[in-house]
Amino acid sequence: MARGRIAVGECRIGNPFGADRVIEFPLNEVKRIAAIDVPLIEMKAYSSAISASWSRSGRVVKIAVSGPWRTPPDVEGKAEHVEEVVRIVGVDKGR
Repeated sequence: MARGRIAVGECRIGNPFGADRVIEFPLNEVKRIAAIDVPLIEMKAYSSAISASWSRSGRVVKIAVSGPWRTPPDVEGKAEHVEEVVRIVGVDKGR
């Protein structure tokens, strides 16, 4: 049996890594980097799977990646978001 103690004081629940990370993501980025043509509606659904939300402005979307859905958080920029989309779509669909 563990003999630890519960600390008395403040307990914070939520994102321990601070504010959401916002990535400006061109809509053609997955095709440019991975040579996979992913329809916009699918790409948005895949982003939701990793707790990301979108705000679209023309050919660029702002993706807010929130919460520690993976530790350490590894969606820091465009290339990491492409990697997550490719994992879901399947690497075999690329070049």
